[in-house]
Amino acid sequence: MAINSTQRVAAVLVRLLRGETVTFEDWRVRYGDSKNMRTFQRDIADIRRALVENEWHGKLQHTDQGIEVVNGTTTNVLQYSVALGQIAVASRAFTRGELKQVLAFLSARLDPTDKQLFNDTLKMAQNSYFPLSRAVPLLARLQAMVDVISAHQRLTFTYASSRPSEHAIQTHEAQPETLFFDRFYFYVVMHLDTGGYRLFRLDRIEQIVRVSDGDKRWSPNHYSLQELREHTHLMDRGSMTTFRFKAWGIYPQTILDQFPQSQMIASCERDGYLFEATAKDMGATMWLLSQGPKIQVVSPPSLVAKIRDDLKAMLQYYPED
Repeated sequence: MAINSTQRVAAVLVRLLRGETVTFEDWRVRYGDSKNMRTFQRDIADIRRALVENEWHGKLQHTDQGIEVVNGTTTNVLQYSVALGQIAVASRAFTRGELKQVLAFLSARLDPTDKQLFNDTLKMAQNSYFPLSRAVPLLARLQAMVDVISAHQRLTFTYASSRPSEHAIQTHEAQPETLFFDRFYFYVVMHLDTGGYRLFRLDRIEQIVRVSDGDKRWSPNHYSLQELREHTHLMDRGSMTTFRFKAWGIYPQTILDQFPQSQMIASCERDGYLFEATAKDMGATMWLLSQGPKIQVVSPPSLVAKIRDDLKAMLQYYPED
């Protein structure tokens, strides 16, 4: 079926924005042998003018292969795409199929040369990708949560809890306020109907049973995500505790990165350092114990006693021959 000039120009523009290269011969075959070079040049001129008038980030460029769109900020876009692509791979949160979709999206705005460079740079990382042991599709769930949060709606949903005190599948009613990513998982901050806030892992939300109107006066500012990031390590459980510990053989910056708002107080024996940090004690204890003899907790006495009890319990699993 014949198409008019507007449809023809739109079709060529879409092909160019997808990263394809357009030539006169290809254009003539697609849109009729009667079309001449002057018409082709007029179409290209219309496209070039439209890109300028709409302040598009790319521009048309003639190459040996034909005409293509070259990104006007290609260096920055490539840098951003590679950085975000590596983060997506390192997250391990996505299924292999969804990771492929994410990387395809990041490369979509690149011109053909940079797209190939992006693919080459990410190839090894993508081939070595290991999703989480129970990775589930997340992109549709993310979209659903974004929509619910934007509309200030509340949910009734089933949730596969990991808490020993709860049954495997729980039903909750809550209003999502914000979401974030941290260490392998997306979390949704929700205000419970019973009061207070709770974090729910997005991948553990089994089914949304009902969506209803929520309190439109609420805003994400009601929950301090900054405080969570400053005081939570590995898990959001336990009591907020300020503690001090000595460390040996661990690069100080590594410790300061593990506990936001922590500080190095002084040097200590055996070329070690004394640190002070504030965090919820359950998650902090997990990390402190994982460092073995490189860490000694010195205060408060309650945390020292807890560490000692945990170590005694662990020793029972390793009796001497």
